[in-house]
Amino acid sequence: MSCDLFISYSHLDKDFVHTLCAGLASGGVSYFLDEKDIEWGASIGKRATEGLSSAAGVLLVLSPGSLKSAWVPFEIGYASARGKQILPLLTHPALELPGYLGDIKCLQTEAAIKYLRSSAWKERAQTTSPLRAAGPT
Repeated sequence: MSCDLFISYSHLDKDFVHTLCAGLASGGVSYFLDEKDIEWGASIGKRATEGLSSAAGVLLVLSPGSLKSAWVPFEIGYASARGKQILPLLTHPALELPGYLGDIKCLQTEAAIKYLRSSAWKERAQTTSPLRAAGPT
């Protein structure tokens, strides 16, 4: 099961993420979301790493909640080690970015959705490994 994006987020942001995913789906972007793609009783770690491996990139929803999550840094580390494109989406413009993001460019919600609905990020994911800056240049 391959998909365009793995959604990395905190469950504290699930309402925002569900709205975001609806917008992505309407734009033809396929995604892995734990609530949708990990079955009851399945190993979360195993299914998450399978989802990360099959995705072209990772959409990281950066929020106060995700900065406290234990899963988010694991997912980003796993994806980065495999050369996956990391696409950080800032939900709050004043957030202090975690060190594991290094110098990766972040976008805010509207700009990120516009970029993801274009084919530019998919083309860059296929030609650049690892992609360290996301978004329009």
